[in-house]
Amino acid sequence: MIWLHTIPPLGSLEMCCPVIRAAPNQTPHPGSPKQNLDDIRSGGNDQIAYRKLCSCTNFADGSWDLSRLPCLSSDLHEVSVLQRGYEEFNCSGGKGFDSFDSLANFSVTWDKKDEAYFMALLKTVQSTLGLYFSYETDITLNFQRRCKLVEGWMAKPIWKQTAQLKLKGLSATLTLVSRRCTRRLGTRMWRRGANLDGDVANFIETEQLVEIEGFQSSLLQIRGSIPLLWEQIVDLSYKPQLRIITHEQMHGDEGQPSMAFSAEMQNLPNVRYVSFDFHHVCGNSNFENLKVLYEQISEQFEQQGYFLVDAKGNILEEQKGVVRSNCIDCLDRTNVTQSYLAQMSLDAQLQRTRVLDSFESISMFAQHCQTFREYGILRDGIRQDAMDLISGCYTVRRDISPSRAESFSYIPVASALLIGGLTLTSVTLQQVLCMISTCPESAAFPSPTLLGNESDHLGLLDFKKRITKDPLSVMSSWNHSLGNQQVSWEIPQELGRLRTLKSLNLSFNSLGGKIPINMSHCTQLRYFDLFSIKIMDVMKIAFTIKHSRTIRNLVLLKFLHGFILLLLCMISTCPESAAFLGPTLLGNKSDRLALLDFKKRITEDPLSVMSSWNHSIHFCSWVGITCHRATQRVLILDLEDKQLVGSIPPSIGNLTLLVEISLGINKFHDEIPQELGRLRTLESLNLSFNSLGGKIPTNMSHCTQLRVFDLVSNKIIGSIPHQLSSWLSLTVLHLTANNLSGTIPGWIGNFSSLRSLRLSLNNFQGSIPNELGHITTLKIFAVGQNNLSGMLPSSIYNISSIYKFGVAKNQVHGELPPNLGILLPNLVVFLCGMNNFTGNIPVSISNASRLQVIDFDSNDFTGTIPGESLGSLRSLIWLNFEDNRLGNGKLGDLSFPNFLTNCTSLQELGLSYNRFGGEIPRSIANLSTQLQVLYLGFNLLHGSLPNDIGNLINLIDLDVSHNYLAGVVPEEIGKLEKMEILDLHANKISGPIPSSLGNIASLIELYMDGNSFKGSIPPSLGNCQNLLLLYLYNNNLTGNIPQKLIELSNLSISLDLSENYLTGSLPSNVGDLVHLTMLDVSNNKLTGEIPSTIGSCTSLEGLYLDNNKFEGTIPQSLKDLRGLEKLDISSNNLSEQIPVFISKLGALEYLNLSYNDFEGELPKEGIFSNVSGVSVLGNHRLCGGIPQLHLPACPKNKHNSS
Repeated sequence: MIWLHTIPPLGSLEMCCPVIRAAPNQTPHPGSPKQNLDDIRSGGNDQIAYRKLCSCTNFADGSWDLSRLPCLSSDLHEVSVLQRGYEEFNCSGGKGFDSFDSLANFSVTWDKKDEAYFMALLKTVQSTLGLYFSYETDITLNFQRRCKLVEGWMAKPIWKQTAQLKLKGLSATLTLVSRRCTRRLGTRMWRRGANLDGDVANFIETEQLVEIEGFQSSLLQIRGSIPLLWEQIVDLSYKPQLRIITHEQMHGDEGQPSMAFSAEMQNLPNVRYVSFDFHHVCGNSNFENLKVLYEQISEQFEQQGYFLVDAKGNILEEQKGVVRSNCIDCLDRTNVTQSYLAQMSLDAQLQRTRVLDSFESISMFAQHCQTFREYGILRDGIRQDAMDLISGCYTVRRDISPSRAESFSYIPVASALLIGGLTLTSVTLQQVLCMISTCPESAAFPSPTLLGNESDHLGLLDFKKRITKDPLSVMSSWNHSLGNQQVSWEIPQELGRLRTLKSLNLSFNSLGGKIPINMSHCTQLRYFDLFSIKIMDVMKIAFTIKHSRTIRNLVLLKFLHGFILLLLCMISTCPESAAFLGPTLLGNKSDRLALLDFKKRITEDPLSVMSSWNHSIHFCSWVGITCHRATQRVLILDLEDKQLVGSIPPSIGNLTLLVEISLGINKFHDEIPQELGRLRTLESLNLSFNSLGGKIPTNMSHCTQLRVFDLVSNKIIGSIPHQLSSWLSLTVLHLTANNLSGTIPGWIGNFSSLRSLRLSLNNFQGSIPNELGHITTLKIFAVGQNNLSGMLPSSIYNISSIYKFGVAKNQVHGELPPNLGILLPNLVVFLCGMNNFTGNIPVSISNASRLQVIDFDSNDFTGTIPGESLGSLRSLIWLNFEDNRLGNGKLGDLSFPNFLTNCTSLQELGLSYNRFGGEIPRSIANLSTQLQVLYLGFNLLHGSLPNDIGNLINLIDLDVSHNYLAGVVPEEIGKLEKMEILDLHANKISGPIPSSLGNIASLIELYMDGNSFKGSIPPSLGNCQNLLLLYLYNNNLTGNIPQKLIELSNLSISLDLSENYLTGSLPSNVGDLVHLTMLDVSNNKLTGEIPSTIGSCTSLEGLYLDNNKFEGTIPQSLKDLRGLEKLDISSNNLSEQIPVFISKLGALEYLNLSYNDFEGELPKEGIFSNVSGVSVLGNHRLCGGIPQLHLPACPKNKHNSS
């Protein structure tokens, strides 16, 4: 049970401590012990203190005696300063002093016995580590309250624990302070609930303090027993009986404290009560399942926040509420729950102070997470020894089972620490117990067990009074078997209060009336015998059982004047002919049939997931099925990412208690069945990444408990049905990547709990509704890649909780507000690219200090980039300003990268397609070594590449194309060994191609065309074995084509060496380029014949050999280039006849044979029949062909071309 209570900042509960403190150089006055102890008893801050720890006792007249007990003088050692500016001390040694001199009023035997006992207690305390206190500050108050109190308040001791750790190189101190209330002390098994003054048992306020980088933060939580009047009498049973106690009538009905507590919580304002079945959800130490609870309370928990001050003492955050964890015994379950919440808050605190990035968690740092767990989590106490609990030692060691000897050593510690609190509460305890029970007035301290015994005793006496005849004097035997007794009247309804009843035999009596319906509460009943009685309504028994979902163990039922035996196996499998099937049993059968029908719809199951769905095991054990532990009804259907193919049957609507359906990442098709609307308890539906079509079922409006609706990446059509406006509890709405149309409904703005709205990649039109601005809890707003238009409503900018904002690829226009970063301070991702935004980049963007991704590309932004603001975004990863009108074409336009050197996580910087002028600043080489993408193309940049460009060792993609860069490419560029794409084309770069490029083995695409490179092609380029594309055209390169270059067998996209001054022949190993699709060596000075090996380049689609000095004939091997689409061999010295096979190259679309010396008749088929696709100009000895080519007719005695 979790109780979230909104409280004022100063509303922490007052605590008190029974340990007596001592001020320096001060001793108690012998004559004033009563006054001193009254101060302590009042629980106020006016506690006297002296340098002795002592026990005390209370006389009948109310006076206090401190002198009769032994004392322990303590050695004090100063320890590290925990609180700002105050000293703290640790009691690390001491000496005991006997005090027999003041024991004249007591017997010697009693004195000696107790003297030895108390002396042992004090020595145990003295030898126990961890007693801390301060003379200067009250460390029992939480940090937030202490910072707001005026100076001069009295001090109190605390129990201090700290853990030192380093996180990302920063030193951190983690401190836990637990303050236990002394107003209702006692061991956990004997002290439960509240007293009449409202004080509860096991009430502890726990504060987690974190100090790092000058920041100090605090999270406060409280826990305690359920604050009702109740008790649990300890006996030898596994689960002792619980009892709710009313003030007016102490013998009230038995009941569940949690139900009563829940009812009371409904009457309190500003309180949300959440019930959580810890054992069911987190059983077998599956503590990670606490995320189920956290998802229910995360919004309120995050709104409550934490307390945070900076190094100057400025209060940055305040905790606005507190979580109270309630449990029957307030130990393991509350410990683990509180620790989980503490870790969630710790993540938020470390992210707020920028120690962690927004996507990071303490759990990502294994070593530090383990330190936190060992220090902060009080583990599951499966082997928790009772003595540990009594002593307050809550650390559990799983490797050692506590022995009796170990546990016994803690008893003196418990006694010494709690004796003061027990003494103070003894009077109140006596009063309360006497009010609850009917015990004799002389009983000074009646125990809870005696109260229960007395209640049973009175019940039996009352029963005896109702017996009018007892001829056999058998009333000395008391049990639940009342058979063969002459009992008359009706069966009392009060039998329903006997929750532990297992057997009831009322046979052969004269009982009448009807069977009490209240007996449905007797959930342990196994034998029920009403043989030969006068039941008025025979079928009432069926009605009772049918409406009692909890009587599942009943195995024998006898009634009426015949021995009618009815076996109701409500746990095991029942015959279908069973006469009285309860709703649970019917539900189980319905669930099983629905699951089998689901299995029939699966057409492909490559992982054999459905093989476990058979009759040999119960369906609750089938893969992907989770059932309720008690009812055996299906709660969760989880078959995510199982590669299943099939459809979802309508019978899924018969699984009426389903809470979660997760079928994502499969291949389900057809439509979503309307019958899903019958699942009234459904909270989560995940059908993402399938092939589901049709429309969203309108019947799903009945699923009013739905919190998660995820249809990402399907084929859903139509609009969002207006009926779904009933989903007021929705927290996640994901419809990305479908074919939805229409407008975005404004009523989504009524989903006050919505945290994630993803509608991207659809066909939504119209404007973004202004009503969406009402969702103050929204964290993810993604509507990109639709057809949305208009301006962004101003209300959207008021949702300060948004951390992911995406409207990219729409037609939205307008200007961004100047105070964007102030309105949306939690931004992590901001995507507005590919729209029509205008105006300047907001300077206030620096206020969103958590920003990691900024995308402004393809808009109409103007002005300059606020470099100083961007430089303060230390978490920045992606920054894209491409395709705008930024810059003025002047010197200094690119001065802002000087500030980006602070962004040490920057991975992508896009500045292409703007108006930036001047030179590339040298500071560009000082950007983050994590930089992977740098786009500077299509600007007005001058100068040359920085010599230190090799510092960007992780650069993958560098584009400086279409500028006015000159100079040479520095050899340091070879240090960029991870480079995959290098684009230098369309500049004025000169000098040789650096041979160091051969060091970049990862290079895939190299663009160096459109420059003024000189010299030969470096053979080292042949080392770039991953190269797919190489553009060296339109330069001033000379020399031969390196044979090693032609050995790049992976070249598949293009090899373009055209428009240079290359000489020599085309290397004969050109046939090794078997994957190449385009080869262009045109406009060079190549000589020799066309190599016949080129016929091995069977992937060629374009072959350009024109404007060279090739000679000889067209090689016959070209007939193998069946995929060739374009062939240009014009302006060479080729001769003889044109081969006929060219007309049979079916894919050929363009053929240029001009200006050679071909002869003979031109074919008319294939490409030669397309006048627009063929050119044969300048071949004066050709004849024939189609008339449109205007060639002379061939002589009749001349043979056609072969």
